[in-house]
Parts: sequence; structure tokens; C-alpha cells
Amino acid sequence: KDDAGGPGGLLGNLAMLKKAQEIQQKKAAIEKELGEMVFSGKSENEKVTANLKYIASKNPMDPQPEYGVDSFDFDDDWYNDAAPDDLSSGILEAYRAGIMVCQEESQTKFETIAKDVQAMFQGVAGAPGGEAPGGEAPAPQE
Repeated sequence: KDDAGGPGGLLGNLAMLKKAQEIQQKKAAIEKELGEMVFSGKSENEKVTANLKYIASKNPMDPQPEYGVDSFDFDDDWYNDAAPDDLSSGILEAYRAGIMVCQEESQTKFETIAKDVQAMFQGVAGAPGGEAPGGEAPAPQE
């Protein structure tokens, strides 16, 4: 029985708690950085640009972020001659493209945290006799 430094012991639990706090701080820093950025998407005809902001979720039960519209930019000549349906579809296309850009950028930034979490659990699961959360054996490294 390893009550001091093993993965289930007090020191192991304190180390895991410290690592979890570090990961939370990294997540908060990434969310702050993303919140200060503007993500732009264009309509298929490139006549409408949607500029979006990343809004981090405040609800831990629903961690999905929101995307707020900062502004829309239109090609002036096209805008003056466009039918309402063309405006509507251009806005929707640009908005969806902006969300895709925002999701791709946030996913890239959050990959570092995913690696940290994986390493933290592998440290616990990889200890002699340790199991991954859920009672499964740790996944083999490639």
C-alpha cells in the first residue's frame, strides 16, 4: 500500500490536482486569447464577409462556445443590386464560414490541453497496477 507517493497516494493526488489547475489556467488563457480575436468567413461568391467573436461558455454543463457577430462587410456594388434572398444566403454562408474558421483555430489551440490531459491520465494509468479512468487498461503508445 503506497499512501505517500504512488498514483493513489496523497502526493500522487496532489500532483494530479496541481496539473489539473495548470490545465485550467491554460484553458482560461486560450479562451481569453480567442475572445480577443476576430474570425472572418466569406460567402461563396466572396461578396459578404462575416466577422465573428469567440464567446467562451460560462456553463460547465455545456462547454460549447458561442459565436457572436462582430460585423458584416459587403461588396458595395453587389449589395446595391442584390435581391433580398441573395443578401440572406450570402450572410448565412459567410456566418457559417466564419464559425468554421473559429472552430478550426480554437481546436488547434486546445490540442495542447488535450495532450496535457492525456499525459496526466496516462501518468496515473501507466503506473504499475494502474488503470485508466473507467477501469480500462491504458491505450498503447504508437
